[in-house]
Amino acid sequence: MPDPLDAVLKGADVDAPLLRHADLEAVGRTVSGLDPDEFIDATTQVCARSWDDGRTRPPGFFEIHGQNWWIDVSGTENRRALLHAVTAAALVDAMGLPRSTAWVARVLAGVLTVRSIGGSASTGLCFVLERHDASPLPDHLAHDVHPGDYAEFATAVAAAAEVLSLSVGGSIRFTDPPRPAR
Repeated sequence: MPDPLDAVLKGADVDAPLLRHADLEAVGRTVSGLDPDEFIDATTQVCARSWDDGRTRPPGFFEIHGQNWWIDVSGTENRRALLHAVTAAALVDAMGLPRSTAWVARVLAGVLTVRSIGGSASTGLCFVLERHDASPLPDHLAHDVHPGDYAEFATAVAAAAEVLSLSVGGSIRFTDPPRPAR
């Protein structure tokens, strides 16, 4: 099964394992009409960053406007985190969610599974997202996420139309998990 992130990177015309500011701007513009800095902010919150000078930065150090940082998407964890940020940006844009892309990226896996992303430059990207039972707030989020906010997000996803259009072209299609045979 192809990695869904590959279609996004190809659609953004990004072909490097080290994504810098301009690369992430291109990825953000491919999936969302939101402010590119908001998308980049989300990616820097969920992905591990490295700096050209090799110095370690303190936890919470934040720098998105300089050009001396990058995100390495050759590793599994950063690819997964970037996939969640990309999907979150598409959801926030298409659904008009009152949450930040970074917040949605953090809670996404509790509500949805990214099944595939495909498409072309002419049609835009098509996200296929599987909804699942999101009733309990996952334990790993309980310290940072209010249960009411999480429930509101889960309800919005459950009530969303089966197909949503992206403002930049393309779509999000929701599927439900297969039901067990009786």
